[in-house]
Amino acid sequence: MNSLGKNRREPPPENARKMCNMVRCPICDKTFDADKSPAMPFCCERCRLIDLGRWLDEKHRLPIEPREEEKEEEEEGGRRNGRFY
Repeated sequence: MNSLGKNRREPPPENARKMCNMVRCPICDKTFDADKSPAMPFCCERCRLIDLGRWLDEKHRLPIEPREEEKEEEEEGGRRNGRFY
């Protein structure tokens, strides 16, 4: 308490700033300092490449609605311009 009887706000501990920058890698679940990672949001280049590989192998996809033309082609059995797709 200060001389007026009110509580004085204490400065945050030294490790509070470090704790705020700690994040969890979405690939390996390791906690790391975001300011020191060369491959954010991943902990390292290896995890970044693993994630890239998953996208390239189409294990991750963005949900989309097919266009009307694509819906019609599917109903016609996948034929377009006399070819099957």
